[in-house]
Amino acid sequence: MKTDRIPRIDALRGFALLLIFAGNLPMFSGVFLPQSRLDAFVLWSIRVFVDGSAYTLFSLLFGWGLAVQIQRGKDHLWKRRMLFLFVLGLLHGLLLNQADILTVYAILGSLLYLVRKQSIQVLIWFIIILLVSPTLTNLFYWWAAIDIPPAYPIFDPRFSGGLFDVLHARFSQWLLYFLGQLLINFPNIFSAMLIGLVMGRTGFFLSIDQYRKYLLLAGLIGSSLMGTYATIYTWGGSVGLANAAATLGAPLLVCGYIAIAPVWGWLVQVGQMTLSLYILQSLIANALFILAGFYGKMPLSEQGILFLAVNGVQVAVARRLRGGVVEWVWRGMVSKYITVQLTKIRKCSHSIPSFKSLGS
Repeated sequence: MKTDRIPRIDALRGFALLLIFAGNLPMFSGVFLPQSRLDAFVLWSIRVFVDGSAYTLFSLLFGWGLAVQIQRGKDHLWKRRMLFLFVLGLLHGLLLNQADILTVYAILGSLLYLVRKQSIQVLIWFIIILLVSPTLTNLFYWWAAIDIPPAYPIFDPRFSGGLFDVLHARFSQWLLYFLGQLLINFPNIFSAMLIGLVMGRTGFFLSIDQYRKYLLLAGLIGSSLMGTYATIYTWGGSVGLANAAATLGAPLLVCGYIAIAPVWGWLVQVGQMTLSLYILQSLIANALFILAGFYGKMPLSEQGILFLAVNGVQVAVARRLRGGVVEWVWRGMVSKYITVQLTKIRKCSHSIPSFKSLGS
C-alpha cells in the first residue's frame, strides 16, 4: 500500500514516546525523591535525557506535522484534528492520567494554526523571543538569589467516594495541571512547535545528513546544559539557573536526538501508533499502581526496570497490531469528513446549470 509517511519522522516519534513513559513514571508511582544512590542516579538520568527534551521532541514533530498538512493542502483538517485531540485528552485526563498533555497540545496546536502563514523570518523571531525571555528571567532569579521552589506535579490518583466525587477530584487535578502547563511551559512547548513548523516548511528533515555534525554539536551542548539542570534538581542549587539551562538545553539536546535516532523498523511501527500507545501507558500504570496497590511503594531504581519492561510491551503491541485503535478512529473521522465534503461538492456541481442549458 502506498504511503506518504517518512520513516525517520515515525522513528523519532516512537523514540519520544518511549522516553515519555520514563518521565511520567514518578508521577504515576507517587515516588519522586531518591531513597538510595542508585535512585539518585536514575532520577538524574531521567532529568538529563527525558525531562523537557522528550516533550520538546514531540512538540517539534507536532509542528512539522502541520507543515506537511499545509504542503498537501489538508491544513483545513487541522482544526478538526485539534478538537479530536482535546476531547481525547480530556477523557484521558479524567479517567486515567490527570497530567495529560494532549489537551495542552490541542490548544497550542490551534494557536500554531493561526500563525502557520507567517514568514520564516517572523517565525524565527517568535522562537527567539520565546526561548530568550524565560532564560533571561531565570538567570535574573539566579543572579538576584531569588529562591524558586522546585515544582513537582504530585497527584494522588487514589480517590474515594462515588463516581461523581472521583470525577470531580480528577477534573480539579487535571485543570490545575492543564493551566500550569499553559502558563509555565508555554514558551518551551510552543517554541518547539514553531521550530518544527519552520523545519517542515524548509524541508529540513529531507536533508538531515547535510547538517548532522552541527546537530551532534548542538546535542552535546544541550546534554551539558541538561546535566546542569539535572544536577541542581537532584542534589541542590539555584533553581533559576537550572531552569535557564533546561530552557536552552532541551531543544539543543533534541537536535542531537534527531542526528542519532536510528530508523529501526520496530521504532517506526511504535511511531505510527503513538496516541494508542500513550493511552496504553496510562492503562498499564493505573493497573499496576492503583489496582495492584504499588502506589508510593516502588523506588526509582525499580521504576527503571519497569520502564524497560513496559516499553518492551509497547514495541510488541506495535509490531503485532501494525496500527492503533485511536489512530483508526481518527482516520475514520477524517475519511468520513472528506467523503461528506466531496458529496456536497458533487451535489453542487450537478445543481449548476450548464452553458448549453442556459442558452436554450
